[in-house]
Amino acid sequence: NNIIETLPPAIYNPTPDVVLLFWDSDISNYDEYTMTVEQIYHKRMYYAQNLTYVINTTLEAGVKYMAVGGPGFLGEGYLLKKHYYWHKIDQLNDYRIINEEVTRNMNVTYVNVRHKYLMGLPWYWPYFMWYITIDGEHENARGTRFVSELFGKELQTWLRGYNATMLGE
Repeated sequence: NNIIETLPPAIYNPTPDVVLLFWDSDISNYDEYTMTVEQIYHKRMYYAQNLTYVINTTLEAGVKYMAVGGPGFLGEGYLLKKHYYWHKIDQLNDYRIINEEVTRNMNVTYVNVRHKYLMGLPWYWPYFMWYITIDGEHENARGTRFVSELFGKELQTWLRGYNATMLGE
């Protein structure tokens, strides 16, 4: 919701060619397991509507290339099964699916950071913190490089297409 408030100044002053959005869906701020099915439905619909609004507003401003990524991790880990955030894995995966569906319907690139994080952990690493994140959620230096590489691949794809267009290929 905060992104909606800051969106106009960010995309109109001046309008960038590329926008990369990466966030954690803020599911750490509430617990769906204490909500009714109806409350969950409305919360997720509101989230999807906000994401759609942000993407539409960004593209209507003239942004040529856009990618959306997230969520990543949230304090999970194989040895932390009783940890507070462990039961939020379903929420993370559900919000990942929402992000994928909204971006697919809007023809915007989706970067599945969560999947790449899971694939990037060594098999012997028992926690989801300290290897890619400092606390299980926020990226450390390795995690920052990881995300940069993921979005960098998308930038390279766009640049190849842009260069081919400019060269008349």
